[in-house]
Amino acid sequence: MFTAAALLLAPLLLPLQSGQGPGLESLTEDLAARTAAKRQAAEQAWKEHGKAYLAQPARATMDPLLQHAPEIQEPILEAMRTRLKAETPATDRLQNLLLLLARCQNAGGAARLWDLLPQLPAALQAEALRAVIRSGGQRTRTSARRFLTADQVGMRQAALEALLLHAPSAQIPGLMPYLEFRGMDLESFGATLGELAERSLPPEFLLPESSFELAHGPFQAGLVNYLVSHPQENAEAFLLDRVLNRNGNNLSPDARIASLQAYEVAAERFRWRSGIRLLARELKDMSRNTFSLELAWALHRLGENAGANYLLASPEAEAKRNPDDWRAQFTLGRLQVDLGEFQAAYRNFKKTLDSLEGTPVARRIDSQDYLYAARAAAGAKKSKESGQWLIASRLTVKQLEPYRSLPEFEPYLKKAPFSRLFPVAD
Repeated sequence: MFTAAALLLAPLLLPLQSGQGPGLESLTEDLAARTAAKRQAAEQAWKEHGKAYLAQPARATMDPLLQHAPEIQEPILEAMRTRLKAETPATDRLQNLLLLLARCQNAGGAARLWDLLPQLPAALQAEALRAVIRSGGQRTRTSARRFLTADQVGMRQAALEALLLHAPSAQIPGLMPYLEFRGMDLESFGATLGELAERSLPPEFLLPESSFELAHGPFQAGLVNYLVSHPQENAEAFLLDRVLNRNGNNLSPDARIASLQAYEVAAERFRWRSGIRLLARELKDMSRNTFSLELAWALHRLGENAGANYLLASPEAEAKRNPDDWRAQFTLGRLQVDLGEFQAAYRNFKKTLDSLEGTPVARRIDSQDYLYAARAAAGAKKSKESGQWLIASRLTVKQLEPYRSLPEFEPYLKKAPFSRLFPVAD
């Protein structure tokens, strides 16, 4: 078996062994030549466009330089070294160089920026540290951890935020002891929490109780965004206060809805259902608006009957006041289906559809009404009517495709007409 494999590989190995073909040395030389050409092009680009960028940093002046990334980092770093040697370095020009460098540097450039860090003006060191950690390799990031205990709060915060965002996931729990917010720029840390919402974090990483005691709007907004992705048991009181606008909160409906989303995600972690019952009691006295409807749906998903009762109250009253208004009946029926109340929805749809049969109004029934009627019938285990109403919807197989996975249709997918209307993909 080994001999056969060797025979198959022999033609591939021959050029390298006999000197025929490029060989490793030629490939290395070719790579070196390409790298040198790229560096030369980057240096030329800096000569042509560097002054324009430094004079007026903007997308238009930055793009011709970024086209040569990452090699453009070399002339940028050289320009930075030159300016740092001046007796009074121009901070604004250094900042422009740092901004550009952060957009194009790789791990090698981050390591060289790390060496320049002590020479930078104090006002730029935190920004440079963030850039180093963002692009740096493991050794550079490990070295940067020493700033977690720096005397300057700005450097501590820069190190903490950048490591939270860019350190390997397994190292994130080790940053918990440094989550001390006294003196920090809370708006900046709130933005960091918002970015952390997009990151996968180890379950043992938890924000401290002090996070929920900071009365700072942008920080709290970032915190709520974070909690939607990373729920915590100790956040219940904080989220309830925001949902209910308590303890001095004066939040917009959107902010309250965001907090409600975080509460719903975390609800199963909370030890008791007292918070859910509190929300149910508060809902009863709320006027019908965007927030109260969102709260009702959340309570419904959390298994609280008060949510469905609130959602149904107005459509049921409208349907009762207008028993001959087929639109009011269909509106109620759709909502009943969405709430999973299939038996009630089926009775509603059947009674209304039967009353419209043979009338001019029957031609005005919407395809979605027939689809909802079919869903109601399927959920109520009335497969015959469900199939008839699916056909009556006049929806094509392609239009019905998104509804194939609905649980109410699942028991009937192998039966006619469901098998024809919901065919299995090839």
